[in-house]
Amino acid sequence: MKVQKKYCILLLIALALFVACKKEPNNVGLGLQSEDELLNATFLDTTTIKAYSVLHNDSAVVSGMVANVLGDVVDPVFGHLQTGVYTQFWLESYGANFGTNPQADSLVLTLTYALSYGDTLNGFKLGVYELTEDIDRTKKYYLGTTFSVNNENLLASPNDYWYPTPSVSSDSSFANAVFRIPLKTSFGDTKFIAKSGGAEYESSSAFLNYFKGLYIVAEDKKGDGSAVTVSLLNSRSRLTLYYHNDDGNYAYTFPINDSTARVSTLNHFDYQGCHADLQAQLNHNYDKADERLFVQSSYGIKTILNFPYLKNTFANKKVIIHKAELVVSRYDDLDTNTYPCPTALTCNYYNKEDATYYSVADAVLGSTYFGGTFDVSTNEYRINLTKHIQYLIDGSGTDADLNLIPTVVGSRLSSLSVYGANPTADKSKRLRLEIYYTEFKD
Repeated sequence: MKVQKKYCILLLIALALFVACKKEPNNVGLGLQSEDELLNATFLDTTTIKAYSVLHNDSAVVSGMVANVLGDVVDPVFGHLQTGVYTQFWLESYGANFGTNPQADSLVLTLTYALSYGDTLNGFKLGVYELTEDIDRTKKYYLGTTFSVNNENLLASPNDYWYPTPSVSSDSSFANAVFRIPLKTSFGDTKFIAKSGGAEYESSSAFLNYFKGLYIVAEDKKGDGSAVTVSLLNSRSRLTLYYHNDDGNYAYTFPINDSTARVSTLNHFDYQGCHADLQAQLNHNYDKADERLFVQSSYGIKTILNFPYLKNTFANKKVIIHKAELVVSRYDDLDTNTYPCPTALTCNYYNKEDATYYSVADAVLGSTYFGGTFDVSTNEYRINLTKHIQYLIDGSGTDADLNLIPTVVGSRLSSLSVYGANPTADKSKRLRLEIYYTEFKD
């Protein structure tokens, strides 16, 4: 044990000399020590944190996502959210010909889904409308983008409610559940059968020019409603035309793939009916921000935070940051089975010079190092900001505000209410930065 202790002390001295000789901060070893190995390290958890919640809809790209949210739901904290998606369809094969005397038997839209949100006993109604405006797959589309559609709801039974399967609330494989949504058979005849063997099927561009796609949107709900994450790129998500001709019964599939455009719509209804503390912060009244903060996916709400006096705390000091963790504790007033919280949080910042968002330095080292995963046993998230804080103190990093957001922002639903930096409810759960550091004297 004495040999190990001497070795650790020598290692710390070597690190101190190395840091003193370098103008740039040393990246190697930051945050790798366990707390038991932090010999002579000073612990600090009183760093002032300024934090407040805002809308997270700036520069939100809602096109080309790997998955899309579909549903109509109200939760007790964030209020009403109604979602939909515009999507194009592809050809199963070029030169489609449906034979002699073809006639549509049915037209079915199939959507593969998982990750339900809200009470699965409360379904939602759907509207399905034909697009009349082109979507450019090569373009980025931002939150609030809309496209023109025909006003005829193509659902065969528009008054039906769609209920998520309860077992998919935590399933991310998209292997268990689908919605099979019958559309009007007449649309299958007039839109697809009528053009059998025509120029509309000669190429993908010709087909997309003729059939621009569908808008699928939740339009009403039972009770507080529910929502799901839909995987349009799953091979089972497609539009299928069932038909017969003089020779027999057949099916023709219009798939969705990487070559088709997909654009989400997310309507938060200006957060009417949300928690009073959130509404106050959205109105730029931050009196309650020290008590409670908010984070929501679906490009909803993010929390802004900074450490205004941290550089002054370490001014004119030479320090090595062994570990710096942002501790975020969840309010437990929402049932996570019904209203899941984010599985993980991350931090990024906005660079005004190039108008770009960047992840903090620690995040690029991988999730094992960075952390941020929700711990069910402690009801908290711990985010490793060791490199970011070291750079901030040394003056080689950014002191821009950090954005606290879910790691998955747009393609699934999650809601999180957390303790602020100075809550009256429970001080032990306050938002805080826990720092282990060693100061070296000249």
